[in-house]
Amino acid sequence: MWLDITISIPLLWGIYIGYKKGLVSQVLGVISLFLGIWIGTNHGDWIYFLIEEKVDIKYLPIVSFAILFVATVIIGLLLAKGIEKMLAFIQLKQLNKLGGVIFGLIKVLLFLLAGVYFFEKWDETNLILSQETKESSILYPVMSKASNILLPELNNSKVLEIPASLKQENNLNVKD
Repeated sequence: MWLDITISIPLLWGIYIGYKKGLVSQVLGVISLFLGIWIGTNHGDWIYFLIEEKVDIKYLPIVSFAILFVATVIIGLLLAKGIEKMLAFIQLKQLNKLGGVIFGLIKVLLFLLAGVYFFEKWDETNLILSQETKESSILYPVMSKASNILLPELNNSKVLEIPASLKQENNLNVKD
């Protein structure tokens, strides 16, 4: 029971935030985050000439990344606000809110599915969460099965593997 409540709280939060922000704002927010990271990491040199005299050379890439990232996110948010005003003007505000609910739910659900997947792999011996608690839950078994179906690439990834060099360095006897 408590596990279902724990899983439901983020889902309800995703629905609420989705309704409050709307589809346009959420989608452009996610896009601007990824775009900000990409621009900041790949094109930091675009603004070196503006900040090189004000920033120590060893901090230049970090400051450049931060400026480009923040600028990209702000531009994305301003663009979202402009589009939302147009949607409100042409009477599509409620459709935007409904889309936001769906997108918010899906976004949080994907994070939870990934979390359940990793939790299942890390807690194979049921030390943290007993098998009885998992089975008595309504949502957990469904999410566990769904995570294996919807996130098949994680099964083939090396995210959960500890590199052999680290195992040797730290004298870890972790099963492969």
